[in-house]
Amino acid sequence: MKLTFDWIDWIKTNIDAGCLPEDLINKMIQNGFSFDLACAVVTHIAQDKQSLTKQDASKILEKFSLNTKTTSTEQILPKEISNQIHIQQQQIKVAMKLDDPKVVLFHDVLTAQECDEIILLSQEKMQRSRVVDPHTGQHVLNPNRTSEGTYFKVCENELFTRVDHRLAELMNVPLEHGEGCQILKYGIGGEYRPHFDYFDPNKKGTAETLARSGQRISTLIMYLNDVEEGGATYFPELGIHVMPVKGSAVYFEYYNTETKTLDPRSLHAGMPVVKGEKWIMTKWVRDQQYST
Repeated sequence: MKLTFDWIDWIKTNIDAGCLPEDLINKMIQNGFSFDLACAVVTHIAQDKQSLTKQDASKILEKFSLNTKTTSTEQILPKEISNQIHIQQQQIKVAMKLDDPKVVLFHDVLTAQECDEIILLSQEKMQRSRVVDPHTGQHVLNPNRTSEGTYFKVCENELFTRVDHRLAELMNVPLEHGEGCQILKYGIGGEYRPHFDYFDPNKKGTAETLARSGQRISTLIMYLNDVEEGGATYFPELGIHVMPVKGSAVYFEYYNTETKTLDPRSLHAGMPVVKGEKWIMTKWVRDQQYST
């Protein structure tokens, strides 16, 4: 469904009349709008307490008419995948898969040399990890996440050009829908307590993020080293522990592209490291072209 002046006027009129934003969002979804677009537009208009002029409506229409294409179900990892996937002469093995929700454990997504190179490139760039504050949209420190991290833009160098293309093909999504790779290092005791990777559409700080680049729909966590003890990725709603093995990766989805709903079963945590250190690389995928 295409956003129009009539829809903008309808949203503003109902907001001023005291209607709940979630009711308006649901009504827009019923009329064919994507979950993310409906949420972003309603939230944006609800935050503006001033009267809405024709010029204001034009700006809103221009702002939210860009990058509103969502993925189709065919762009998510196919339901039927074989035991091995060959990409760039890399033989990636499928070790485990869960159909609902979609969770897949891969071996040999990265070579040992690539893991070592990524760690080496990251070491001089590491900073205390931050998270997106759902209330402000700003990146802030969070006691639930005790790690150091850094970030590489998509295709930032020769290594990441090769890796980013491989990951896009593996995850079955357009390259431009992927965020840059985030590298994290956890020392002894380092952990990331249970959290979701998707953005809570009910928090005002996420409206701009959703409008600019859409919702996160899937995650690939890659393990860059073997951990002596601890450091598993834990899915408490599923009872799954994924142990970190160098070169392996766990993939999971949490966005239904047909119903536009988020899956809380994707709740996951990085368990505390008991011995050694843990290095991971994370790739997030959006439902539309990613823009910084």
